[in-house]
Amino acid sequence: VGSEMCIRDRNKKRFNHNNQGGLAVNYETVDAGNQWQIIDAGETGITELPKIVTDIATLSSSKKYVLTTKRGPLYGTGNGNVMSVSDPNPFVNDNYCFTPYKDNDGKCYLYNVGGNSFVRKSDNTAKLELRLKKAEITFGAATGNASYPYTISVDGNFINHSHTWVATNYQTQDDGNRWMIVEVGAADETAVSKCYDEASVSYTHLRAHET
Repeated sequence: VGSEMCIRDRNKKRFNHNNQGGLAVNYETVDAGNQWQIIDAGETGITELPKIVTDIATLSSSKKYVLTTKRGPLYGTGNGNVMSVSDPNPFVNDNYCFTPYKDNDGKCYLYNVGGNSFVRKSDNTAKLELRLKKAEITFGAATGNASYPYTISVDGNFINHSHTWVATNYQTQDDGNRWMIVEVGAADETAVSKCYDEASVSYTHLRAHET
């Protein structure tokens, strides 16, 4: 490295990604905004830029998608528990990947690839959980936002992405329930179908036990 590259200029600041506030260069302190991840797309298996879905009718159970708002992507923990907001890059982590699965009755259920489970609404809280009890998912059109053109509802209520958690108790459209859907690769449709069948059996058994 040339000596001129080793000289630090005290007047220069770190390049910082300030959450929803855009990008800034006026940060001296190291924080989550100026700790960067550099990804070699060849190493991760991604050979082209992710495709933004422009028509929800093209959603396929043979593909996996990342669902994201301005507040970040939807994230399911790898052990199949609660959805949340998290920092890692969504395009290299299957915990962010979802596949829509349509049953024979035409209802759509959302399968999380990383958690190997279906989305459901918690019985006791407003948070979404990733477990075997299923919830019907409906994709719709959002109004007034070209970049995030869709809504996603679970059991009739919007999935709303707050700053630190995910809920289904929002009816008003805001930045948290206007979604962008991004195709990121192929899904194993056979595996999704098998997991759905297992979830159906488990759910039926659970309902019988509850009554």
